[in-house]
Amino acid sequence: MNIDDATIRDLLTLQDEQGILSFYTGHVPSQAADPQPTAPIELRNQIKQLRSRMDDGDRSTARAVERRLAALDGSLDALLDPKAPGRGRALFVGVASGEQRSISLQLPFRERVIHDSTAYVRPLVAA
Repeated sequence: MNIDDATIRDLLTLQDEQGILSFYTGHVPSQAADPQPTAPIELRNQIKQLRSRMDDGDRSTARAVERRLAALDGSLDALLDPKAPGRGRALFVGVASGEQRSISLQLPFRERVIHDSTAYVRPLVAA
């Protein structure tokens, strides 16, 4: 997929009253055969860090984020599948609405999980 201005604008207009979760992950071809790839571990660590940050904020938002994370198992599995197309993948999810957008590129991303009022698109802009 090519990232153009329209794609970035579309992601930035994604609105949700409780914020947007942005997930990024990267894969290299050698990981497809790796019995213990690092991407799932890194993403789990990022999710733990997000939960820790959320504990210091608004409790209702933290609970909503927790519910949304619990509902994302299949989407996160697809994001982390080393055999799926694209070396770099991103998933954007509305916390309250559950609305999702995903992107895959041939450029790997660093694993990260961000919760903010808008989609975190800086890695896409850099790509």
